[in-house]
Amino acid sequence: MSQSAADRNFWKVKNAITNKARALMRSVAETTEDDQLLVFPQPPPVVFSEDLMEMFSGAPAETTEPENQQQDKDDNRIDEELQRWMIARTTLRQTEGGRVESILSYWKRQELTSTYKLLPRVARIIYAMPVSSTQIERDFGTAGRMVTP
Repeated sequence: MSQSAADRNFWKVKNAITNKARALMRSVAETTEDDQLLVFPQPPPVVFSEDLMEMFSGAPAETTEPENQQQDKDDNRIDEELQRWMIARTTLRQTEGGRVESILSYWKRQELTSTYKLLPRVARIIYAMPVSSTQIERDFGTAGRMVTP
């Protein structure tokens, strides 16, 4: 394989992985924002007089942030975090036994030190997925032999 073909494949794979990571980070960012919503107690009922209603009738309505502005904020935060991760030097620490820390320990440390907010959650999602279905199929096959003679 020529060097240009290898470079082309490298960039295609890198872009595919980055796009998948962005998609996961978007879903994590949405759930993170939902977790941070504050629940306030219901205010007591208030009766307004007609004079007050007329006085404030010309006041502008409460403005809410449009959905696309929130999406832009999320995308900027995601891009910024991905850029920091790609630029930053990655170091795995040695544990007391002389072994190198696991990948999940590394990401937990990054989350606890507030270095990254979204990437540690994405790492947990990725590492929670089984690499193959062999073990699951083996378990079901064994269970089937136990049930049927």
